[in-house]
Amino acid sequence: MRKIRIEELDAQRLVQEVVAKAITSIGLTPEKLQMEINPNVKLKEEEKIEIAFSEMAEKKMYYLIQECEKEIGWHGLVSRSENGFYVEDIVVFPQEVTGATVTSDDELYPTWMLSQPDEIYNKIRFHGHSHVNMATSPSGVDDTYQEQIIQQFMTSPVDENNFYIFGIFNKKGSYWLNIYDIYNNRFYETDDISYVFYQSDEQAWAKKQIEANVKEEVIVKTNGYYSNGYGYRGGGYGTEELYDTWKKNYDKNKNKNKDKEKPKKDEAEIRKELSGAIIADLTPPKWHSKWSKCLQRMISCDERLEDLIDEYTITYPDYSGTKKK
Repeated sequence: MRKIRIEELDAQRLVQEVVAKAITSIGLTPEKLQMEINPNVKLKEEEKIEIAFSEMAEKKMYYLIQECEKEIGWHGLVSRSENGFYVEDIVVFPQEVTGATVTSDDELYPTWMLSQPDEIYNKIRFHGHSHVNMATSPSGVDDTYQEQIIQQFMTSPVDENNFYIFGIFNKKGSYWLNIYDIYNNRFYETDDISYVFYQSDEQAWAKKQIEANVKEEVIVKTNGYYSNGYGYRGGGYGTEELYDTWKKNYDKNKNKNKDKEKPKKDEAEIRKELSGAIIADLTPPKWHSKWSKCLQRMISCDERLEDLIDEYTITYPDYSGTKKK
C-alpha cells in the first residue's frame, strides 16, 4: 500500500531529512541524495482492504470471461462498505476486441455512458477485463488507460465517491487488482487486497471438508534409495517416515561393516556377480532399471550384493531347480 499524493507532513519530513543529511555529511556535500519518498507498506492480513462481489456480479463476470473466446471488458457498480468496497452488479459497454486487446467503441461509448440513469452512472467505479488464457499482469495499453481514468478523478472534487478499481482476470481463475482510493489518498495493489467473492453452499462445504480432512503427504528427496510407500524401491523419493526408517537401517549396517576389510572388486567382477542374480517379479524394463541401480550402488557406494538382497527383492538361481536368497 502506498499514498497517491505526497501529503504536507511528508513533504516537511523529506525537507528535514535532506537538510540533516547535507549538514551531517562528511567531507564534500554530496551532489545527490537517495531517499525513499513514498514507501510501499506491506499490510497484514487483517489490515488488507476488502473488495467483495455480490452473487450476481460474480456470476456475470465469470460467464463473460468463460463464454467469450477473445478479450472482453465490463464496468462494475461499486459502493463503499464497512471493510472496503462492494461490487453489486456488472454492466457491459460497447467495445471492440481482439484476442489480446479490448477498447471502448469511440463513437458509441460516450452515448452509452450518458444514457445510463444516475443510480448506475454514479456507481461506475470499476473497470474489469479478461486476458482470456494469458497472464493477468497489465499491458502497456492497460497502464495508459488506467492513468487516463485516474487523471480525470484526480481533478474532480474529492468526496467519498472519488475512487476507482481496475481488475484483470482470465479463464484459469487468476486475477490482478488495483484500487485507487483518492478520497483517503491510498493506492492498493493485489497483495494489499482481500478479494471476497460469492461461493455456493456446495463450494463452501467442499472447502471446509478439504481443510478438515485432507492434508498433503510430505515428500522427501534424498540421494539415497528407499521405499516410497507404493512398493517401489530405489527412486530417491518417499515419505519422511519411510526415509527415517531407511536411514536408520542404512547407518546401522554401515557402522556394522565399517571396520571390516572388504576386498575391492572391479566393475567386471561386479557385473559377473550381479548377472547371476534374479530381480523377482518384474517385467523386463523394470528388471533392467533395478539391475542398473543395484550395479551402480555396488560400484559407487562399495556395497555388497548380500546387503541389497532385501531392498531389490533379489533371488539367486539354484541350479537344482529351486531359488534361494
